[in-house]
Amino acid sequence: SDPANRDALKTDLAAAVVRGVRQASGLPVLVKLTPNMSDVPGQARAVAEAGADAVTVINTVLGMLIDLRRRRPVMARGSAGLSGPAIKPIALHLVYQVASVVDIPIIGCGGISTPQDALEFLMAGAPAVQVGTANFVDPQTSLRIVDGIAAFLEGAGHQAVAEIGGCAHPSRALREPFESLRTAPQATALAPPAAGNPHK
Repeated sequence: SDPANRDALKTDLAAAVVRGVRQASGLPVLVKLTPNMSDVPGQARAVAEAGADAVTVINTVLGMLIDLRRRRPVMARGSAGLSGPAIKPIALHLVYQVASVVDIPIIGCGGISTPQDALEFLMAGAPAVQVGTANFVDPQTSLRIVDGIAAFLEGAGHQAVAEIGGCAHPSRALREPFESLRTAPQATALAPPAAGNPHK
């Protein structure tokens, strides 16, 4: 079948799932988007219109390894999800694109391992970032990223992340991270921690 038609079906199904969850629950609905389709911004727009409170961009990218001895794919299913620094440019590109078509918060995800990585995602239009694979390499990664962002802001004379949010993307002004989530019903569990040690 036509790949475009398959992607359209996936987008329709994703929107239907979001609508169903939205009707069944008052909790915030966050949707993690796959990069393995031709129109990620279109799917982001569809789930936003269906009631998603935020989107995470992106999930893993399909990849493959071949076992030279067996002459077969290493993974039992052939392909599997690739994460880590290799996918950062793909993720950053898609965050930038999605930021132009939705007004809900974006959680940038994919290959973030340094403060510079996180800052690029913030500037591309994501008011929050997710660190995954890098934490398996070094559990202190997230703490260093937080400290690095703070050092950058101080050195550049900024008082808050919002001052640089979306600055690489003129069509989107970054709102306070998760502002809409904090005001959503039963969203208190996702609200930021009270002032104090940011590492707690």
